[in-house]
Amino acid sequence: DQVREIIQRAVTGDGKPPKHIVFYAHGGLNSVKGSAARAVAWRNAFMRNSIHELHFIWETGMWEELRDVLLGKEESAKKRAGGLSDWWDRMIERATHSLGHALWKEMQSDAANAFQDKEKAGSKTLAMFIDELEQLTPGRRPKLHLVGHSAGSIWIAHLLGRWRSMQEIKPNFDNVILFAPACTTDLYNEHIFPAIKDGTVGKLHHFFLDAETERSDSVANVYRKSLLYLVSRSYQKRGDIVPIMGMQIYVDRGLLREDGIKTRICHYNTKDNWDWTTSSSHGGFDNDPATMNSMLKLVLGHKPKEFKMEELEGY
Repeated sequence: DQVREIIQRAVTGDGKPPKHIVFYAHGGLNSVKGSAARAVAWRNAFMRNSIHELHFIWETGMWEELRDVLLGKEESAKKRAGGLSDWWDRMIERATHSLGHALWKEMQSDAANAFQDKEKAGSKTLAMFIDELEQLTPGRRPKLHLVGHSAGSIWIAHLLGRWRSMQEIKPNFDNVILFAPACTTDLYNEHIFPAIKDGTVGKLHHFFLDAETERSDSVANVYRKSLLYLVSRSYQKRGDIVPIMGMQIYVDRGLLREDGIKTRICHYNTKDNWDWTTSSSHGGFDNDPATMNSMLKLVLGHKPKEFKMEELEGY
């Protein structure tokens, strides 16, 4: 009942429907408290631009456990790796694989389970949303957009899979905007690409770190590359490297399907597209003014009333 009330307020806007609705899915290293703080901090910025944001707060809870695992292996890695970065990182990947893999697998399963069938919570939420949209004439319905950071791309991929399978007459999403997506290239090709191909999604906007910045990032100041490297080289599959969507090396290798829809997929990396994003770390995209104002511009289709600095801090 509370979820339905939230959706009703979002869609109807107390008699004046908003022009746009953004669904946002946060990444895997965010607590419920941190995600709630973000939703509150962003509210005014979205309202200034006639956008209503619906924030999916899903219990990933990885960060505290993952940080403890990494810090717990720091001393043994120092003894064996001698501080050399590549050797050090390989030691951390091997030493933290078992628990890191379990944590990552559980988080992926949570996203998949939410939309597994029509009785699951994510699927029910989408059905409620469509019900409310149908109460409005087509000309009054808000435009819809999906935005996700890091592991939020996994949530969005499964959401799109469920959306496409629903029998109801439903609107399309104008944009999917992903910041450093942590989903595999296979998951992208299975769920996100088909949604663009069949018109469920108008355009995909893909923001990611350039390859050099990705290698210069760190996780908890212990692992000396970005989280996506750690996931790709250790947490997805033991003893094998799994391509991740948000890594430039796999974009450059053409592992993301674009056949027939290339003009509707836009890539922005932090080296070549500084007018769009200036994030210097994997976790920094949703705190970066350039990235967040670019997101508003893509949603609106014109220059936005920009985020204030205090709205991008404290989470």
